[in-house]
Amino acid sequence: MYKRNYKKVDVMLFHPRIFSFVLLFLLFGCNTSSTEKICTVANEQTLTCNGGYSYWINPLYATSADVLAVSGVKKSNYYSQQWLVFLRSDLSEVILEHHFSKQFKADEHNAPAIIALKQGQWLTARTGHNNLSVDQKGVIEVTLFDNDLSVVQSINLEIENGSTYAQFVSAETKIYLLTRDKQNGWGVFISRDDGITWSDWQIINNSSGRIYSLLRKENRSGQSFERVILHTAVHPLENNQNIAYSYLDLNIDDPLRELIGDIRFGKEQVNNSFNSQLQVSSVSSTNIRLLDVYNDNDSLCHLYSSQNNVEQQDKWQLNIMAKKIDSDFKVNYTVGNFSGVLGDNVYITGASIKSCHYVDGDTIDVFVTAKQENTNKYQLLLVSLDAQTGTLLSETILYTSEKTLYRPVFIDDLNYVMFNEAEYWNSYENWLANQMIIKL
Repeated sequence: MYKRNYKKVDVMLFHPRIFSFVLLFLLFGCNTSSTEKICTVANEQTLTCNGGYSYWINPLYATSADVLAVSGVKKSNYYSQQWLVFLRSDLSEVILEHHFSKQFKADEHNAPAIIALKQGQWLTARTGHNNLSVDQKGVIEVTLFDNDLSVVQSINLEIENGSTYAQFVSAETKIYLLTRDKQNGWGVFISRDDGITWSDWQIINNSSGRIYSLLRKENRSGQSFERVILHTAVHPLENNQNIAYSYLDLNIDDPLRELIGDIRFGKEQVNNSFNSQLQVSSVSSTNIRLLDVYNDNDSLCHLYSSQNNVEQQDKWQLNIMAKKIDSDFKVNYTVGNFSGVLGDNVYITGASIKSCHYVDGDTIDVFVTAKQENTNKYQLLLVSLDAQTGTLLSETILYTSEKTLYRPVFIDDLNYVMFNEAEYWNSYENWLANQMIIKL
């Protein structure tokens, strides 16, 4: 079942705007930007990197000892310049920058996923947005770094069609690599030896519809097993909206067998080891967008937005659902109403969860990037709610800019927040942004 694959797959891009330029790039070696410096530390308080990222890539950072690794992607002509940077965790020094080869077309979906391994090693996975190799396969390049940050190996995994997104989860001595096949939906590769060899790709959801998934490990102490949670959502422009989650207990003999099967949307239970729980359901489109999930010993939370006002397309409402893990009862709070969209008004600027403890006396804390009313300025906010009542407790401004701020991500290991600050954002294929990290 597990096999070594050291064959390098040469990826050819099929993009109508660049195909005619490929020969020129080869002749004149237009890869000089790969040596340009990516990240700069300012006063050991702020990191600025030339890059960006979209949702549905996870994790975008990893920590080990006193090292922080961060990934991103910048546009380089018509290519994605995917990168990985290793830093001192106090942001005092850039240790090493790794520039991956330019295999995929320019797209902000293409930031690599990164995970730290127990032996001090690091594992990354990168792919394109439905890009195909020369043999018409979807390619995910997996690179293993040693504890001295040198590359141990780089191998290509293949799926039948173009791939999009990469996500890592480590649980029960295995590493799960989630990606989406253009035709067959979502599935996983599994490694039992810390990324050296991988199983064949296993389909989780065989629907080719616009379904989005987040794979996370349940953060809960005191259990005799580890649990993987698959969070699923549909594209916000689809007519039937729902957000659901399913979980898989890993204290079983054959986890591959349990992963195979259809994870259905809807209120009925699925007929396999996944226990499906519906979180949001609507028969008509309300432009619901899943943004983030959170779990701990007591709580499970889903953060989502909705744009219900057709006449004011830059207005959106932010909501959070919270429930106790051992209870079916859940609450749905409005975090607030905000402004700010990207590109063609389909994508809001975004939000993420800092903490969500649905217990008495605690708070729910959410990062929000939004445009100030009646100005051209954007703000990164930290909004806190009372966990039991949903009452707004505070709204703190963390960062203000005349550039577009979007997609905050909480680096909980270090109490930092990462976000994008755009010179412009016309589309996933046409953007110029800095990737910022600030200390809280």
